Amino acid sequence: MPIESKLTRNGRVIYQHYLDPLDMRDVLAHFQKYQSEILDHATAPVHIITDTTGLTRLPSHILSGGMSTIRHSHPMGGQIVIVAQGGFIHAMAQVFQRMAKNQPVTVVHTLDEAWAYVDKLLASESAGTNG
Repeated sequence: MPIESKLTRNGRVIYQHYLDPLDMRDVLAHFQKYQSEILDHATAPVHIITDTTGLTRLPSHILSGGMSTIRHSHPMGGQIVIVAQGGFIHAMAQVFQRMAKNQPVTVVHTLDEAWAYVDKLLASESAGTNG
């Protein structure tokens, strides 16, 4: 399976790791699945870490497919943190970051940075602040 996924941090974070070969249909099917199985039942925002370090190339139609998922943000959808290391993949992640209007997207270089960012978000939410 080109997408490994795990719900963690007491149901508050979806960690997804993309692997080659990735097809945009798989990404969209995964998006629909976690919306219906997780976000539809959430009582607090669920953040997403998308780890692209397992990719050496992006799937066809990544821009149109990715933007359709961001445009249809769920009320319980939290922030999206994209881990992108390679030049082109990192540049594409930054395009998503700039184009996302309804959902905050952050791009980082390492998985450690992603977890630190999300843990800070969760702590600020628990404290009732805006982090």
